[in-house]
Amino acid sequence: MVNLVMRLKSPVVQLFLGASLWLFGGSAFGQAQTAEGEKIRDISPDKKFAVRVRYDAEKNRKLLEGLSAKERRARQISSDAIVAVELVKLPEKEVAEDLLGKAASSLVSYADISLIWSPDSKWFAFYAPTETRVGYTTVYHERDGAFIIVRDPEELRIDAKGGFTEHVHPVRWSQPGVLVLKQYDSGRDSDTTLGFQFTIRFDAENKFHVLNKKKIRVEAE
Repeated sequence: MVNLVMRLKSPVVQLFLGASLWLFGGSAFGQAQTAEGEKIRDISPDKKFAVRVRYDAEKNRKLLEGLSAKERRARQISSDAIVAVELVKLPEKEVAEDLLGKAASSLVSYADISLIWSPDSKWFAFYAPTETRVGYTTVYHERDGAFIIVRDPEELRIDAKGGFTEHVHPVRWSQPGVLVLKQYDSGRDSDTTLGFQFTIRFDAENKFHVLNKKKIRVEAE
């Protein structure tokens, strides 16, 4: 026993043990770190913010197995593997806003995520449906260094016949505070999709006003 203790105290043995722990511990740590993947997208015009999608990399790999290369490129990330969708500050990737919260686990499709920035990077419109029959746009405005939701997302719509399914997508910011959206509503007893494009302007109190609207052809999802 004494000899064993003496051998463990030997500088050579301790160096070997330390190197082994570093190798195996570091390997395990590396695996834990790389188990979660991330995708940076929708960078703001001023390069200060972006969307980060965090996902389970191993689960995503398995979910995409069997798909063609074209399908994998189109899908990129399976919605079932997504852990979080966040607005982050660049370059440190500090979380500025959790865009989906617990709803991230019920995201319908990664491909449906849409975030559009205003030219001055002070506004953005975010769309990510978590239900198959509805999806609304959430508008954020920068105030005192933080982004806040300006209106209830379900308010940013126009009245239309149908309403069994309703999706309101952001199209573009024509200028800061002025947003173009498209909306389609499908009736329960009809295959007809009613599409509209409309423009809204936010005032100083973040109330919005519909400036114009027109019918358009919209492909239902």
